[in-house]
Amino acid sequence: ISSMLKLYFRELQVPLLTFDLYDEWIATQHITEEKKRIQSVRQLVSALPENHRSTLQFLIAFLREIAANSSNNKMTSSNLSVVFGPTLCRSKRDDPLVIFRDMRYQYCLLYTSDAA
Repeated sequence: ISSMLKLYFRELQVPLLTFDLYDEWIATQHITEEKKRIQSVRQLVSALPENHRSTLQFLIAFLREIAANSSNNKMTSSNLSVVFGPTLCRSKRDDPLVIFRDMRYQYCLLYTSDAA
């Protein structure tokens, strides 16, 4: 099911975390104080269109269930962040350098969202 979800989200014309907010999502990962970073992530979630926000809530709940069974499926929160982060938060720019540079921030974003 997770593979199908990843494919679905990758094929969306507009990613779940939206192109318009991409730079702001990445910027949240440069905030060193955890409380402020989580607050910024929450503000961006609030700025998402309603259908994106609702979908994100359901997806995070589903991924938490998968992570809760990581002893059986080997999909920890960290592993799920690696798999889903770049799929949910993509740049419009197809520059491989930007994609590679931002990959770790995309991972951290989803990992942070799990804590939020």
